[in-house]
Amino acid sequence: MPCDAWAAFYPELLRREIRPDIRADIQTIEYALGLVSAGVGCALVPDLDSLRQRSDVSLRPIQGLQLERTLVLAHGRNQDSSALQVLRQLCQQAAAKN
Repeated sequence: MPCDAWAAFYPELLRREIRPDIRADIQTIEYALGLVSAGVGCALVPDLDSLRQRSDVSLRPIQGLQLERTLVLAHGRNQDSSALQVLRQLCQQAAAKN
């Protein structure tokens, strides 16, 4: 699966009679955009300010399809600082609001 959004995106492509022909298993956004810049297909990427600054590719929003990205807090397994405890608490509060 190219990315987590693919499960929602692929059925929409099929509904619009678009049959993707995936030729590579891309692990990084930079590599994917390098191929796009070279004229090799297109890529589903996050809408990041740093990517919008590129002059070699165009980023277009996908109309009529709302895709979301899930973020998590990553830390060392044995870390337990007061700052990390505060971050965990903030993440739990944000999750409870959703």
